[in-house]
Amino acid sequence: MTNVRPFPKTDMPSEEPIKALLLCPNCNVEMRLFGIEWESAARDLYTFECSACDLIEVRGVRVNRALAERPLLAKH
Repeated sequence: MTNVRPFPKTDMPSEEPIKALLLCPNCNVEMRLFGIEWESAARDLYTFECSACDLIEVRGVRVNRALAERPLLAKH
């Protein structure tokens, strides 16, 4: 693979700052995704960890397993 670019090339960088996914309620530092666990057919648990104070935050996320488990269409 040559010349693979994960993001489109732009001549003008955006002026908007990148927004944090989740900020730590203790120290206001961006938290990182630590793990994803299955909870039920309709929900996963996302565990986030703060790299500054080690606070753990768990969030329930609704998922659509029917879409995720569909077989991929074969290319012809």
